[in-house]
Amino acid sequence: MGRLRHESTDIQTEIRIGNKKYVRVKEGALIFSMGINTFRSLALEAGAVRRLKGITLYNVEAIEEYIELVGKVDE
Repeated sequence: MGRLRHESTDIQTEIRIGNKKYVRVKEGALIFSMGINTFRSLALEAGAVRRLKGITLYNVEAIEEYIELVGKVDE
């Protein structure tokens, strides 16, 4: 029997409590409420992409830091 996949709320909870540092592209796009291509581009700009044995993983913490640093809105 295979493992069950987590729902998006479970993923967000795991990230908040520190159990999950890396996500795949679909999970990341869902977490940050953006399209897959936009998420990929943002992650590359943030230097948050890791490739391991044919799997691409995205560092959520690095992306959040990048958004906070670059995404400031001037008032």
